[in-house]
Amino acid sequence: MEDSTKQFIKKGIYGVIIFVIGFIVLMWYLSYVSNKASANWPPPEKIIKEQPKNLQESIKNEPALNSSISTKTNDQEAQQKTSNPAVPASSSNKEWHEVTTFSGSDTKDTDTFIIKGDRFKLTYTVSPDPEYPQYASFSVYAFEPGSNAYAAYASLDSGTDSTTSYKGSGEYYLKVVAANLKSWSVKVEDYY
Repeated sequence: MEDSTKQFIKKGIYGVIIFVIGFIVLMWYLSYVSNKASANWPPPEKIIKEQPKNLQESIKNEPALNSSISTKTNDQEAQQKTSNPAVPASSSNKEWHEVTTFSGSDTKDTDTFIIKGDRFKLTYTVSPDPEYPQYASFSVYAFEPGSNAYAAYASLDSGTDSTTSYKGSGEYYLKVVAANLKSWSVKVEDYY
């Protein structure tokens, strides 16, 4: 064999060895990062077994949710249905009042706003990026500061729609998750 052919084969073998070592190091690193990231999460079987208990504790500790769980007799439930704040009641004195409007084209958390009434409405308009309308995505969540439970949620790819939350009075902010949009806007209205 010629000298150049031997060198070519030798370099090829070294290249394959370096590639294999690099691949092994990469797989080890990804496994290490994955295991480290998942160390904070309980195994799936633990989540499934503990979820009902945690859910019940969460409901007991959340006044708004706890009030909707009934442990009353049928007569007491019938009485409560007429005064339940979660059920929309007609009122001739109440009307919708605009609180604020937020707009943008990307993901963002808004400033906080105050709701006085027993419900609020989010009216949102979404305009997709004309270059990629098939990939347009818009979701809006209303949160109370410091809470992980959302008071309202809506999603839309294009157009205008609205959603109403019966969570009640308090301070809220919006978390908007948007992608491939020309623009979006959310009008917040309070019912009092």
